[in-house]
Amino acid sequence: MLEFLREKKVNVEYTYYSNNINIENGHYLDIRNKDDVLKLIRKIKPTVVFHTSALMMDECELDHDLADSINVQGVSNIISACKETTSKIVYVSTSVVFNGDKSEYFETDNVTPTTYYGITKGKAENLIKKSGLNYLILRTDALYDWTESWHKENSVTRALNTIKAGKSLREVTDWYNTPTYVSDFVSATLRLIEKNKEGIYHLSGSEYINRYDWSLLVAKIFGLEKNIEPINSTELNLQVKRVNINLNNKKLFEELGIRMKNVKDGLQSMLDNKIIIPTKINSQCRFCNFTLKEPCIDLGVTPLSNSYLKFNQVKKPEKKYPLQVFVCEKCFLVQLKEYVSNEEIFHDYSYLSSYSKSWLDHAKNYVNMVTKRFNLNKKSLVIEIASNDGYLLQYFLQKKIPVIGIEPSSNIVKISRRKGISTIADFFGEKLAKSMTSKNTFADLIIANNVFAHDPDIHDFVKGIKLILKPTGIATIEVPSLLKLIEKNEFDTIYHEHFSYFSLDILKKIFSYHNLSIFDIDELPTHGGSLRIYVKHKNNKQFVINPKINYLIKKENKGGLHKLKTFYSFNRKIKNIKTELNEFLKKTKNSKKTIVCYGAPAKGNTLLNYCNITSNDIPYTVDKNPIKQNLFLPGSHIPIKHPNEIIKTKPDYLLILPWNLSKEIMEEMSFIRKWNGKFVILIPNLKIL
Repeated sequence: MLEFLREKKVNVEYTYYSNNINIENGHYLDIRNKDDVLKLIRKIKPTVVFHTSALMMDECELDHDLADSINVQGVSNIISACKETTSKIVYVSTSVVFNGDKSEYFETDNVTPTTYYGITKGKAENLIKKSGLNYLILRTDALYDWTESWHKENSVTRALNTIKAGKSLREVTDWYNTPTYVSDFVSATLRLIEKNKEGIYHLSGSEYINRYDWSLLVAKIFGLEKNIEPINSTELNLQVKRVNINLNNKKLFEELGIRMKNVKDGLQSMLDNKIIIPTKINSQCRFCNFTLKEPCIDLGVTPLSNSYLKFNQVKKPEKKYPLQVFVCEKCFLVQLKEYVSNEEIFHDYSYLSSYSKSWLDHAKNYVNMVTKRFNLNKKSLVIEIASNDGYLLQYFLQKKIPVIGIEPSSNIVKISRRKGISTIADFFGEKLAKSMTSKNTFADLIIANNVFAHDPDIHDFVKGIKLILKPTGIATIEVPSLLKLIEKNEFDTIYHEHFSYFSLDILKKIFSYHNLSIFDIDELPTHGGSLRIYVKHKNNKQFVINPKINYLIKKENKGGLHKLKTFYSFNRKIKNIKTELNEFLKKTKNSKKTIVCYGAPAKGNTLLNYCNITSNDIPYTVDKNPIKQNLFLPGSHIPIKHPNEIIKTKPDYLLILPWNLSKEIMEEMSFIRKWNGKFVILIPNLKIL
């Protein structure tokens, strides 16, 4: 529900008691403590208080006093606080305020509860009606949708998990509900608030169905085996006998034209909007195998940053995955869980390195430097892992130095081969390395630029390097600097394709574990700040260890990279950027000015999706890469056009998404100054230039 509200750009603060769900703007609160309730609501000054907290049915029967303290006194405390701030109260109630004697129930019917849970909810409704506040009482029934791991299962997710586990599902034929799809419930609630409606409304599904038939539909819609056994509710040993209640939602349609979905349509929508959370996610650190705990940074649930859409895909559901950052408390490797494989991400890739002049200059300068420093010649062999379109290896070829590229994206391999670069179309790892060594292929120089983070199996990657590296050979590996990421607020470089985020200290540990040594390092300005490490076999005595390595590790320690609080603090800084961007867009819109984007990089998609920006806010972006033109950004659905579109539309502001190339882009697009256009850069903070 919180994610849905954030997508609708509702400014949400939430409270928790037993589960801290690690979404921004959370506050611990025990609603039984009146002083704490008053203090928090005075501080936040909410326009609307959306009250969902309650002790549930069976627990209420076991402890009446606890039920009263939470479900009645807790509501009374919230009412008192809302009176001080004149906040509207939206109270989520239940169908069981009725006894089930009637065939259907309307908002005007008197409450007739038979369970203690229903009694406490009825008492709370009465307190709210007499409070004098602007209020909504929303009665609902059997809410269902995808849930997070910390949340209790609902009827649908329980059925899915049971059937997928190959177990028999037992469901009752004599217990009826009006199942309610959460997305419908939240949408209807927002409409009621927007229209300033007041009173009681039934926000329930449009179908009265028993649990057994409901489960059969779940199996059918999700394409699962119907291993479901019909039983009678007396076989369940329930603490409280359930009553059959049919909530009539006609009032909602008559006043607002809202139709709540039936079960079949609700389940289909749930399937279409599936958040991909595989059942077997590794929760161990990918380096030291220590158990990962809660995420330090949460950027929401987003599609893959490079999963650009064709026109006919925009209206279809997108696969979305949690974008959460974990920090290993033992070795301090910063990492994402592997919700999606690198094979799925990089099979057909849209990033081409050759479309950035500054990156080509970086590659050419590197080739000149490394050729001279390590005396490379026509008898040497250079192997680049993730060689892309040959942007770098082409400069070795110009020097007549033999090269081999390794690139998994089949569409990009074709481009590289057209340049005369021998390219292996495969993922790099120990298996490929063994195949290469069996053909006596060993490297004098291995290059791995901005690819180490892309491999979820870092041990396999390093084993491969060790195998194909000659005893006297060296490897250079470039990675974005974790310290710079933190210092410069570069949160948008976090996306699913980047499984790991490296400090120099953790890099040293990883390579040492495999009997390789880092003997030198360069600090680079690329990608907002990167590290280039020089690696050799430990028993290679040709190269002396540069003392700069230990100096930089000390610098990282001083920057707090071995403290969890550093990352929690960083999470708070990220929120400021989100606030800045949304306020700027609002101000731009109110002043009748226009803003578009330059670029369609993966980092831009992290930014836009985290900030809930869509094509309603920014009409288009432009990119020089022809592979991306005429596609749409994932999540935001902003169309990607040719840079000439800027000349046609003359926007007031140009938001540069690949901020690491801002100097190059501002020179290229300097003509926007002719109509007083300005450039906008968000990292490390909002700048208008």
